[in-house]
Amino acid sequence: MLCNTPQVCLKSRKPPWITAQHLILTNFNSTTEWRTAWNNLTLENADLVVGPTQPLEGFKLPRQEWVSLNSIRTGHGRCGYSMHQWKLRDNPACDCGNAAQTIQHIVSGYPKKKFEGKMSDFFRLTSEALDWIATLDIRL
Repeated sequence: MLCNTPQVCLKSRKPPWITAQHLILTNFNSTTEWRTAWNNLTLENADLVVGPTQPLEGFKLPRQEWVSLNSIRTGHGRCGYSMHQWKLRDNPACDCGNAAQTIQHIVSGYPKKKFEGKMSDFFRLTSEALDWIATLDIRL
């Protein structure tokens, strides 16, 4: 139990030691709570991640390839659309004429660079996915 905690001066205040005392009294286990929350998540493509504590395929790739791989996995990265949102580009358009150069567009809609496999190939890191990332001339 926490000892010698200061007195609460205002009713509206909720100092951290009160929360800590409550957690101690209720035998709160952060690991159990975290695992329960993870197991109850219903996310798109959640089946592609085996477990949150397991490193994903490609974990030991060189940094540039690892960053590109995770940009593809998450759908967020240095693409025209994001750069426009960050005010680093004047417009979000792709050089192929598409209105927005998103990660999804680069992977599956860009005529010259389109990846012919499935999205799951990037999570399982097939040789085709790795080769496609290595030859991609856009840094994501």
